[in-house]
Amino acid sequence: MRNRVALLAAGIGIAAGMVSWLGTPSEEAAGIVSPPVPGQQIESGIVRHVVERPGVGTAFVVDHAGPDVLNVSIDGATEAPPTEGEITNPAISESGTVAWAEDQARIKVWDPRTDEVTTLNRPDSTTAVFSPTFVTNDRIATVGQQAVPGVPGEDDGLNNLFEMDLNEGTWEPLTSFAGALTDWTAVRTPVTNPEGDVLFIRVRGDSQATTQPGFELWTSSGQEVRRVTKLPGEMYLAGFSGDRLMWNAPSEACDDWGLYQETPGGLEQVGCGAVLADPLDAVDPDLEQEEHVDFAAPSPQAEGDLGVIVGDFASEGQAAAAESQMRDVPGQRVVTHDALPHAVAPGAWVVLRPVPQGMSPDDALKDVRHEVPSYAGMAFIVPLGD
Repeated sequence: MRNRVALLAAGIGIAAGMVSWLGTPSEEAAGIVSPPVPGQQIESGIVRHVVERPGVGTAFVVDHAGPDVLNVSIDGATEAPPTEGEITNPAISESGTVAWAEDQARIKVWDPRTDEVTTLNRPDSTTAVFSPTFVTNDRIATVGQQAVPGVPGEDDGLNNLFEMDLNEGTWEPLTSFAGALTDWTAVRTPVTNPEGDVLFIRVRGDSQATTQPGFELWTSSGQEVRRVTKLPGEMYLAGFSGDRLMWNAPSEACDDWGLYQETPGGLEQVGCGAVLADPLDAVDPDLEQEEHVDFAAPSPQAEGDLGVIVGDFASEGQAAAAESQMRDVPGQRVVTHDALPHAVAPGAWVVLRPVPQGMSPDDALKDVRHEVPSYAGMAFIVPLGD
């Protein structure tokens, strides 16, 4: 399994990703989800790994051909922490600390209150690290890639989870999986539940076989690691909506990842789009540059432009009725899937309000939810683009 497949962010809540809801999200989901649009190409990069910590802030990566940019909005202030190289998997703690993986070689932790950046070198036994997640404000877990004889270094032959107490600065293994050429293990989408347990997907396969790998749900409490269940196919965790586990799985109806909510009766599809997984049609700008692929240029726009959408609505009239209850802001309009294909479901309408210059996206979202409280659960932040 190549590294480019599912290098994933994690957090508490529906964190990271675009969601086009099928119907109106639950009140719990509305309080957690702010679905931007990973995979959307803007003037000089692609938006990936958008995370939100409800009541704290948001963060997303603009993936460039070259060094990436991390955009963070905490307490209404938008900043770009000092970063280098390839940035993936931002995560936000309850205290507002931000972590991310850098070049898959190290984890960086940034405190916006002091502007101090701490570098956490990867565990000694690993060749790469990615997907950090805050277990608590002072404890962070991450996926570590480890070498397996006969498996090329750019492939995942073996992954394990590691945890660090930030006050002690030492990595400790949470899992102890073994890998071989004919039995590889990849760890994906670690998320932390409200009890502090880390849930994750274990993918197992044989690099010399043509059969599809197997997918399993596992959990680590720090004291015990165990398999919860085998999964019917390729599925990844997508965080929590309240106390309900959310999932990403391929969906023909979405032509991308479908978003599913766990219910007593099974999985219920509630929307479309990548949450912790990368969008299926996103292309890494670094690969474009290296391979000299000539893609059509996107329409010019400011890097990282954001908007707030209200929707989805089943008709243009319903969207127009919602807009009539909102303040008249320059650029505000009703749009469809054609204008925001990654944020609006086919056949649906939304009200789009660009975030005004000089205003933080969190404040813009709060304004919209205040203006139309009956649609507060349908208002989200999205990056703009064609």
